[in-house]
Amino acid sequence: MSNESINNEAWFDNIESFVKEFYLNNISNKYYYHSFRHTKEVVASALEIAKVYDLSKEEKRLIQIAAWFHDLGYENGHKNHEERGVELMRAYLKEHISEEALSIVANAILGTNMSLKPEGLIAQIIRDADSSHLGSKVYFDRVSVLRAEWLEIDNKSYEDEEWYAMNIEFLEKHEYYTPVAKSLFDSRKIKNIQKLKELLEELENPDLENVNSKKGRGVETLFRTTLRNHNSLSQIADNKANIMLSISAIMLSLVLSSLSPKIDSNPRLLWPLIIIVAVCLLTMFFAILATIPQITKGEFNEEEFLKKKINILFFGNFYKMKLEKFEWGIQKMMEDDDLLYRSLTKDLYFLGIVLAKKYAFLRTCYMVFMSGLVIAALSFIAVLM
Repeated sequence: MSNESINNEAWFDNIESFVKEFYLNNISNKYYYHSFRHTKEVVASALEIAKVYDLSKEEKRLIQIAAWFHDLGYENGHKNHEERGVELMRAYLKEHISEEALSIVANAILGTNMSLKPEGLIAQIIRDADSSHLGSKVYFDRVSVLRAEWLEIDNKSYEDEEWYAMNIEFLEKHEYYTPVAKSLFDSRKIKNIQKLKELLEELENPDLENVNSKKGRGVETLFRTTLRNHNSLSQIADNKANIMLSISAIMLSLVLSSLSPKIDSNPRLLWPLIIIVAVCLLTMFFAILATIPQITKGEFNEEEFLKKKINILFFGNFYKMKLEKFEWGIQKMMEDDDLLYRSLTKDLYFLGIVLAKKYAFLRTCYMVFMSGLVIAALSFIAVLM
């Protein structure tokens, strides 16, 4: 392999642009699944697997090249597309890399044929990357796109029951070749198989589907009702705090305007006046604490979000985020029921925390106001007697 050639940046950086243009100009847009997006995902997955291995820069570049070219043979249909992808790769790269490097890339592209066993680490990495979606959270999205492609291109139509059964069989027979891919994707693939079996069982047992549907509606009703109750309690607390603010402000104004001029002629009124002013000010202080908004950092870490430690349903956690990042987070939540329900649970929990603080300040506010009025009244009586 010519290290000087493979390390040349100019031609290597142009590969992605070439592949993108090739898809636009030569491959039908009816290939909904086998598209440029799929190719980019395979490149990303291949690099994710490869980074764990002690590979040279040249080997990693050959992996990227194989991933970019592995589906270009769809220019003339699915049959034997791997061989045509190799031909296109050789034609494009024959002046840039050695014959040895071309053979390594060709072997990797041919290894994506599901009927063959990939030989060598690079070929196994490409094969595992090509099927990485089987063990990802976007699996159901990708296979629905593949189903639409088969219907459009080959007129293959499947009933839901047949489709789920076929996918279960395929996933259970499928194996990743590299230990890294197994650690990255196997656990999620098992979850996808289980989900497919649940969907198939619901179709085969309509009564079970109704039970699950009712259960889902019950969970949604639980969250909707509880969140609505919390919001109502929060509004009630704010209204009560506003009432106390208004009463205290009015009382403070009236007392100061009516009693202050009489202190010179009756100094004994000074202490009752001080008590009432202090009560009104303390009441206003705790009422403001009950309604004052809390400021959060408005940012989140993607890793913590995926570990279900952060809730982006609350505006205080996302107001500083870019739109693309927020859309990414919402999309992840829509794809993962567990992440969605955990986020709703966190939203409910922290609403409860805020409510507890509101009502604690509100209770103190009322206690101060009630106790203060009693003390003020007693002081007035003492002064008058």
